[in-house]
Amino acid sequence: MAPFALTAMATTAYGADSKLNDSHAVYQSISVGNHGVGAVHDVVIAYSGRAIPAGTIGRTMKPGPGYKVTESWALAIPEEVEIIWTSNDGQRHRVSAPLRSLVPHEDSFNGADFVFVDDHVDVYAESRKPTGSKFLDVEITKIYSSKIAR
Repeated sequence: MAPFALTAMATTAYGADSKLNDSHAVYQSISVGNHGVGAVHDVVIAYSGRAIPAGTIGRTMKPGPGYKVTESWALAIPEEVEIIWTSNDGQRHRVSAPLRSLVPHEDSFNGADFVFVDDHVDVYAESRKPTGSKFLDVEITKIYSSKIAR
């Protein structure tokens, strides 16, 4: 089966949106992991005009909480992300998930985590929290699940 073709939303640079131009870019980490039973394949997340994971090596995700791919970029926080993957049973999935409107604290946004669980994906926002020392804690909040959105 040929992989899904990315839609216009996925191939449009989100930075071209008047609300999401380069002046609103923030340095952030985007992580992709798999907490399901089997591997997920052909993973592509259209995020601010980029395909995440970059390249092809990280597009097959082995199951297990200890395995994930993380990339860091200075990007605008997109209104939506398009997420495409093939679950271990061969079923192809495509989800358009809101992001920017669900980020709890845009000014302390540190990145997004995309966690595949077989036939659905959960999205988490990472926010920096000052601790009083020079180090910052990161608070992770689940902001979206395609299982609930169905």
